Amino acid sequence: MTTPTVTERDAAGAMELLASASDEPELLIVLTDEEIVALAGRDTLSLTGSPYLDQEGVDESAHASAALRSLIARGLVVTVDEAMENEGEVVIGDAQDRAMQIDRPIAGLFMLRSTASAVVHVTRQVAEQMTRLVLHVEDDGGVLEEFVSADGFHRFSVPTRTAALERLARFIDPDGLAGDEGGQSVTAPIAELDSAEGELAETLADTRTLSVLTAVSATEASQATIFATSGAVYAMDTPEEGESEATVSEQSATDLRELLGEVLDRSTRGTED
Repeated sequence: MTTPTVTERDAAGAMELLASASDEPELLIVLTDEEIVALAGRDTLSLTGSPYLDQEGVDESAHASAALRSLIARGLVVTVDEAMENEGEVVIGDAQDRAMQIDRPIAGLFMLRSTASAVVHVTRQVAEQMTRLVLHVEDDGGVLEEFVSADGFHRFSVPTRTAALERLARFIDPDGLAGDEGGQSVTAPIAELDSAEGELAETLADTRTLSVLTAVSATEASQATIFATSGAVYAMDTPEEGESEATVSEQSATDLRELLGEVLDRSTRGTED
């Protein structure tokens, strides 16, 4: 992915968004797959996914063009030079002329998406429906939250770090099945889990919500799989290549939140040195 061009106006929009962080954040804006493609390009959906545009038979170019027309009509994009605000100096990337100017809060949002020091995202599957919750984490701990629905709507908000972890936990365990106490860790052959054989495999076969948690930064990458069954929540670190066994542990509500906090801390630790 190429380095984005960020201006002082973009940065101001981003700082204003982060300054609005709340324990009970309001919805900032909803953008569709095709609107994001029109404004920021296809590559910016590589981590969050594009469930609507990925459907068979969807003409991405035509949908993105229509989306841009809608954004212009709603005043969220300006294409006339006289109506554009001063962008200020370029603070990241190379200076270049812009054929259009995005509404400042949305420009700030795209800056936070493109310059985050770490990205933590959870892909959750319930039955046949897949959704994603993505945290774009800044060096100073600021968080932009992006919820991606199964039909390609991206809902953005700015929670505090504490609120972001709690919302992440509720996304993974929507029914609050993680109890007051966790259970013992159990190690089993991966082949046994894949074939649904053995006591542990039978327990995980009752999974109602399957979440894959991934954290990525310039210096760190980690992944865990979390199973919410009809009566408990279990976590499994993704085995390294060549490993033949996997360890699964039952999570209490506190364990789950500590796990998520550690993943977030590990993903941003290298950027603070």
